[in-house]
Amino acid sequence: SWPLIKQLQGSLIAGIHGLAITGSRPYGEFNIGLGNLGFGQIRGLSLSYVKAFGAVDRPDGFFIGFKL
Repeated sequence: SWPLIKQLQGSLIAGIHGLAITGSRPYGEFNIGLGNLGFGQIRGLSLSYVKAFGAVDRPDGFFIGFKL
């Protein structure tokens, strides 16, 4: 197990999204990551890996977010 992940008390986030519009190629993406990361009362950081499928120039990347 990963001690830092346990200390941050993160939660696993996974999802799949899709979009189909008439006249264009369908788009889909899959993401997996960790959310609700932080120390003490400061929580809300998330880090995810995103893999896109379909009509895209950049098929994968990382997403970093923070809830205020």
